[in-house]
Amino acid sequence: MRFERPGDFDLAAYWTAYQRDFHDRLYRGEALVRLSPGAELTGPLAVAVAASGRTDDDGWIHATVPIESVDHAHGEFLRLGTDVEVLEPPELRERIARTAAEPAAKYGNFAVRGDH
Repeated sequence: MRFERPGDFDLAAYWTAYQRDFHDRLYRGEALVRLSPGAELTGPLAVAVAASGRTDDDGWIHATVPIESVDHAHGEFLRLGTDVEVLEPPELRERIARTAAEPAAKYGNFAVRGDH
């Protein structure tokens, strides 16, 4: 079997459109986040912050970033630790707060009490 590519087919344009469409399908939501000045960002998060970020009076960057899902974003943002605060969507913010509270409950208020 032999395949003949149409003469007017532009592979570069097709590939660019395919990648754009893929990312549009992949990132179905958005999150509003606040990032510390020292946050180490990579990939789509870094691109989104560079494109839409604004710095507040404390030097933190507010940006709307694409997310695949609340489940995926939950893991991605947890990796940033205290360098990120999720502001929206509410269900993602609440889920991260619950996840952060679980180990704190196991260890008690050690850091708050100042016990060393």
